[in-house]
Amino acid sequence: KLNFDIIGQQYLPLIIDHINSLYLSNDDETPQQTKWLMSYNFDLERFIQLQSLTLSTINCEETMNKLCYLSQLRCLNIIDCHFQSSYIDNIWFIPKLIRCELNTISNFDCSNVPTIKSFSLQYFSISNVPLTKFSIEHLLEFTPCLQHLIIYFFVFSPSENLTRTTSTIERLSLAFLNSSNKLENILQNMSNVSKLTVRTWRDIYRNGYQWENLTSNYLPKLKVFNLLMQFDSDDDDINGEEQVDKILDSFRTQFWIDKH
Repeated sequence: KLNFDIIGQQYLPLIIDHINSLYLSNDDETPQQTKWLMSYNFDLERFIQLQSLTLSTINCEETMNKLCYLSQLRCLNIIDCHFQSSYIDNIWFIPKLIRCELNTISNFDCSNVPTIKSFSLQYFSISNVPLTKFSIEHLLEFTPCLQHLIIYFFVFSPSENLTRTTSTIERLSLAFLNSSNKLENILQNMSNVSKLTVRTWRDIYRNGYQWENLTSNYLPKLKVFNLLMQFDSDDDDINGEEQVDKILDSFRTQFWIDKH
């Protein structure tokens, strides 16, 4: 606290107009950092040159309301925080934001958000958030310039169905817990993907022949393909090993060995 007081009183007022990166955290090492910063009236809107902002382990709804003042912000990371999904619009409203990462957000329901369009956002990652009502099509509609999309722990909605083709997505990473059939619909409408990462759990998996068919038919520009599969084998260890061997053998073809 003493060191922070010295910085807040003597140094920060002199450099605040030149700060381009800020990390705010209320974790165990800096439990009152945000409160101390605000006690010196260093609100976010005073960081007029801020280009990168990370919020970690804070109840950030008050902070979210001030994001619109960060006219130069390019990169936003929010980690282990609490805010309602309606505040997503505050992020999409940032005029020059290019990259946004959300990781471990509590009390978050991502249905029907955002409701305003961002024409600057190119990279969006959302991880460790139970997305049961999330719509990829809705996201793409309101983020028309998106190039890199990462979604981890995604549950496909029964109504999820891409009806439009998007040509902007070049890198796609998905980790989902149900319905691999929905994945085919997504890939079918993202023909410009050059790097694909897929992670599946439980008994949701495709073998090498199925993936060869998907990538050949729908992803002509694919250059990098990362696949992580976790599945539950039978109680019989022998059957489980046979199942793994069959999956591995399906990737030992000319297509995977020579082309990928």
